[in-house]
Amino acid sequence: MKEVLMTLKFKNNLILKKAKRLWGDISQSEMARKIGINRSMFGALVDFKENPITRQKTAYPFTKGFYWKETAIKIANALSTNPEELFTEDVRKFGEKMGYAGSAKETYLTQEEFLKMKKELSRRKRN
Repeated sequence: MKEVLMTLKFKNNLILKKAKRLWGDISQSEMARKIGINRSMFGALVDFKENPITRQKTAYPFTKGFYWKETAIKIANALSTNPEELFTEDVRKFGEKMGYAGSAKETYLTQEEFLKMKKELSRRKRN
C-alpha cells in the first residue's frame, strides 16, 4: 500500500530569484503588488499555469505570429530585465511539457520509497 501522498510544486525560479534579489524575501502577493498586477496574474506565470506567449496581437512581438503577454512584459519591466531572461526557451519548454496546467503534481509513495527519496535529497543538499 502506498501510504504517502507527495505533492511537488514547480515554479519559475528565474522570476522569483530576480524579485528576491531586488526586493528581499517577500511573498508572491507582495511581489505582484510591487509589479502592479494582481496575485493570480502573477501566479499564473510563476506557477506554469499560463504561457507567457500568445497569438493575440499585443504591442510586444516575440516572433512571427507570436507576442509576449502584457503580464510577462510588466513582470520583466518591474524586474529591470527583458522577458527572454525570465522565460527562457528551457522554461517555456518545461511549461509546454507540463501543459501549462499548473505547478502541483501528485504521486503516491510507499513509506520505504519516501524514506529512500528523503535520504537522496539530503545527500544532494549537502553537495
